[in-house]
This record gives sequence, C-alpha cells and structure tokens, in this order.
Amino acid sequence: MNRKSVSLTASENLRVALSSGNAVLVQLKGTGFTGSVDFKSSTDGSTWANHPYEPVRAVAPVPTVAQIASVTTATLYLLRAPVLMCRIDCVVSAGTLAVVYRELIVGN
Repeated sequence: MNRKSVSLTASENLRVALSSGNAVLVQLKGTGFTGSVDFKSSTDGSTWANHPYEPVRAVAPVPTVAQIASVTTATLYLLRAPVLMCRIDCVVSAGTLAVVYRELIVGN
C-alpha cells in the first residue's frame, strides 16, 4: 500500500503511484488555506479527467467531481476503484495545504 504525506505552500500537481486500478483515500487539511483541489484520473497518462470522489464521513455520500475549495478541517475523500492513474491538482493561493494519500487494495 502506497502512502505519502506532503505539505504544500505553492500550487502543485501530485502524481499518485498506483498498482492495478485500486481505490485512493485522500485526507486534506488547510491552515489559512485558500485555493482549490481537483482529483483527476487517466487511463493513458496524457489525457486527464476529473475523477468522482465521495466525502468519507458524510451522512449520505454522493459521488461528485466538483472542485474542492478552502479546506480548513481534516477531511477524508475516497476515489473508488478502478483508478489506473491518479493526480491531485492543488492550487494554493494562500496558506498551507496538507495532503495525505494512500492506495487502498481492492480484493476480489
């Protein structure tokens, strides 16, 4: 299981290393953060599209591809399988954005 934690103070596109089309769990937490986050996926590594995600602790989670803005409290998001290639596009206008992501192995 791949896991990575980064703290961003500038915009960056984070590539998530995956094996075999598994799911991805992402935690975002901002400190004075303004900006946006998009989850993207690709099948070929050159064409990227928004990937549906769900807030993990929502009462009735609904998949969405909406841009995430102004994260303040630690929030978990699930990108359901299959995810062949994944990128987290982060635009940081102010403050710091902490991003922790990990691959979740999907069993048979």
